[in-house]
Amino acid sequence: MSAWRGGSGIFYGGYCCVSGMQGVMTDRRRYPRYTIFSPIAYRSEDNRLAESSIAINVSNVGALISAYRPAVRSSILIIKFIFRSEEFRIRSRVIHSSPEPYDIGHKVGVEFLEMPYSFIKKMGEEVDTIKLFRDQYSKDNGVELPLEDAAIKWYRSSGEWAKI
Repeated sequence: MSAWRGGSGIFYGGYCCVSGMQGVMTDRRRYPRYTIFSPIAYRSEDNRLAESSIAINVSNVGALISAYRPAVRSSILIIKFIFRSEEFRIRSRVIHSSPEPYDIGHKVGVEFLEMPYSFIKKMGEEVDTIKLFRDQYSKDNGVELPLEDAAIKWYRSSGEWAKI
């Protein structure tokens, strides 16, 4: 949980690799990113762009989201996260937006401009819950479940998709 606390920084673009700790993505960034595949909704501050989508991964300073349309660098997005019926609207700045190489859409990296402690705490709890769900699923089914798949199964089974 300590990885979620404190600090400020910038969420820069670039490629990443998965470290030996499953679910934690590392590269040259100061803060670890966690695979989450959480349903989100977002809109631009000027209301020109609005979509429902997913957050691919998150850290305590930003997120990588999937978007149908590109976002303008430095534009402001209001991202709505819902964690077990608690809603958070987080003001964010677009750091990069690039086309998906093998899919339709774009990957958009954002920096959180505000991070209430309640959001950071709930995000950490959400990551922990997904990991527990993955471990229990693997135990019950005798199959190793990648964290990405566990996150998708968790959100579908919890009904969070319908709330966005």
